[in-house]
Amino acid sequence: DKVRRLQLPEPAETTLAALENARLSRVAINQRLDQLLSEQQALRASLNSWPQASAASPEEQAMQTLSRQRIHDELWNHWQISHLPEIGRSIGRLRLEGVYLCDFPAQLPDFIFERIRRLELNDVMVDIRRTPNTNDALGNLFSRFPHLTSLTISRSSLSTGFRELELLDTGVIRELRLASAFPTCWPEALAGCGS
Repeated sequence: DKVRRLQLPEPAETTLAALENARLSRVAINQRLDQLLSEQQALRASLNSWPQASAASPEEQAMQTLSRQRIHDELWNHWQISHLPEIGRSIGRLRLEGVYLCDFPAQLPDFIFERIRRLELNDVMVDIRRTPNTNDALGNLFSRFPHLTSLTISRSSLSTGFRELELLDTGVIRELRLASAFPTCWPEALAGCGS
């Protein structure tokens, strides 16, 4: 059964009933399930081929492993809660907590980035050895989310050191929150948020 193969948190019958209540035909439901199975396979392949950087010590290796596991789990969680907007699953938020910025995968399917509207970085850490230029790393990360409208950085050294707000496209970002250092900012105030 295709729904069960998706390994969703709710029973397969619940998902099928929701799709039918959304007035999708059997043909349309079958097509959507095929698309989701293809997405699931693509995301799994990307994460399985995700290379691991070398660590200088066993302690760093353990921290890197934990960071990667948290990112892995959040990416799967995000996909599961955002892949069926037809039945209300369209929460476009990705929340990364307690991870290293440089551990975020370099290669992911495009649909992951296209669905994310809100990015929350909580307790995100920077490994200077692997990420000597934090602003460049942040800019590269943000540029991968074409529809990002809200950004929150909290409880992190990033929020106190990140003042290169020109990295953000103010025509797209509607809300910026640097919780540890600055108040919430909207487009008309973005220019003054880092001063």
